[in-house]
Amino acid sequence: MNGAPVKINTILLTFIMLMGPTTLAVADEGFSIQNNIPDYQDIPLCASSDDFINSNLKADISTGETMCLGESAFLSFQSSGNWSGYVVGDNVYDIVEVKGAFTTPQISNTCSGSVWGAWVGIGGFNTQSLIQMGIQPINLGTPSQKYILWIEYLNAENRNPPIYITSRVYNSGVSLLLSVTYNLSTRKVVFYADDSVSSTPFVDITSSDLSSYFDGSNAEWISEKPNLTAPIYDFGNMTFSDNQVKLSNGNWKEMGQEPGAAIVLKNSSGATLAAPILSSILPTQFTSHFYRCQ
Repeated sequence: MNGAPVKINTILLTFIMLMGPTTLAVADEGFSIQNNIPDYQDIPLCASSDDFINSNLKADISTGETMCLGESAFLSFQSSGNWSGYVVGDNVYDIVEVKGAFTTPQISNTCSGSVWGAWVGIGGFNTQSLIQMGIQPINLGTPSQKYILWIEYLNAENRNPPIYITSRVYNSGVSLLLSVTYNLSTRKVVFYADDSVSSTPFVDITSSDLSSYFDGSNAEWISEKPNLTAPIYDFGNMTFSDNQVKLSNGNWKEMGQEPGAAIVLKNSSGATLAAPILSSILPTQFTSHFYRCQ
């Protein structure tokens, strides 16, 4: 993670906020879900204890997780102008899958024109190559604020806009499990999302080779301020859980087992807007606190 704080600050991951239904791109959902659900295996490092992806989801998926804080490889806090969350990577093994879960937050915001996005992704820290999946607020013509699911891949040459999944729009309080998987053989990506309200998971396999967007040296779980001139939403506390990565050798690692850094979001004046709470950083989860919506 050499020079990581500088590199994060130079990466402007701009979401194009396309609010009208006629402008939203739709990903292909025509793949067999049963054949393409990612592998949620885990390697216990400490005393065996069975855990689950998320007890709020309709179908719990056992991971065999162990909560062993003594195995944590947490390194430091680093600052960013647009990210808050956690980044892992040791440049030894290629990271080919990242997964994490969170609950869509309740919007209680006093700053007008606020923006925000939450996502999991592979890459984007050491280089500008990034493959990610997340949510952002969107108003679909009703007084209530909702969230829409999106997928995105970009690199230094191609700053592609997100693809919005119009079939997946959520209220607050919905449990989400997201994963992004890069297949080293086919060079294609599987985007997977399970939630507590839909009858089936969302699965999309890209039809094209995304190797030019793949950087397996790191993975992350991020709350983002996608527009540097607009305020960010203030959600109080938001927890990312079940945070794990899969390596190219087939092994799974918990977030805390990889060298990592907590990312603090600061404005141009140096004031902290959002940051992981140190006491909340565990092997598979952390909680970000939103300090202000500037």
